[in-house]
Amino acid sequence: MDQSDHIASVAAFAAFCRSQGIPLVYLAAPSKLARSDKEYAGKLDFANENADAFLAGLTAHQIPYIDFRDNIEREGLDQRSLFFKTDHHWLPETARWAAQEVTSELDAAGLLAGNPSLLAADRFEKKVYPDIFLGSHGKKITLARTQPEDITQFLPQFPTQFHLRIPSMGIDSQGDFSILYNQKELQYGDYYHSNAYAAYNYGDRPCVIINNELADNDRHVLLIKDSFGDAFAPFLALEVRQLDLLDLRCFTGSVRSFIEQHHPDVVLVMYYNAEYSNEMELTKHRDLFDFR
Repeated sequence: MDQSDHIASVAAFAAFCRSQGIPLVYLAAPSKLARSDKEYAGKLDFANENADAFLAGLTAHQIPYIDFRDNIEREGLDQRSLFFKTDHHWLPETARWAAQEVTSELDAAGLLAGNPSLLAADRFEKKVYPDIFLGSHGKKITLARTQPEDITQFLPQFPTQFHLRIPSMGIDSQGDFSILYNQKELQYGDYYHSNAYAAYNYGDRPCVIINNELADNDRHVLLIKDSFGDAFAPFLALEVRQLDLLDLRCFTGSVRSFIEQHHPDVVLVMYYNAEYSNEMELTKHRDLFDFR
């Protein structure tokens, strides 16, 4: 796919953020196929090629980004093992790791003042819900041909206190880290009409505002995301004072007006690399690259 429109949209948005004195960093989430895959990548699946072209465009416009494929390769991880088998999303375990990587890199760049060790795996209690999740791929081929998967709920082993607001759901609640989960999605029932992955951060919502009342810094971050951000966001929220989330497939307001009103310290955009295969459609106000 020609990435010119996607690149131009992000470049214009980055220029707007700079005019507001706000840095923008792009977070490129991977899909299941590694760049080294010789069977499918570049033959039946072109997500990596599209991502390469898109990120090359960001480089040309001097827009900083984190390409998680680089982190995966650097640490020698098996890329497919980082994802659900029956779904295209990364595991919550991978989302926690990704948040730790982002915190470390943005701290080094002077954009955050977090504590990456706070997100270490051993800082969390892990509650596993066995055989509860049937992903989008699994739903297509049905339980006759595959099995449900486990999903892990992470709970910090240190004090937490959050204020969570989700206007579209009428949610305005306070409590520990557990309030960032929609427990209803972790109830066993109909595999075809439930989504245990959406327990994280209540799934895809137009706007979510999370205040970390025990944060040891005053950083305010806006994360513009697709569904990969659902599992990622709660972990990032542990590192900042306030985390605002926008999903442009659902959010019907103006992104630029939101930024002018709330003025975050940093803007992050995180999409996974299959998103680059979609042509931009700006007439319906649902395109992930409509940053107007």
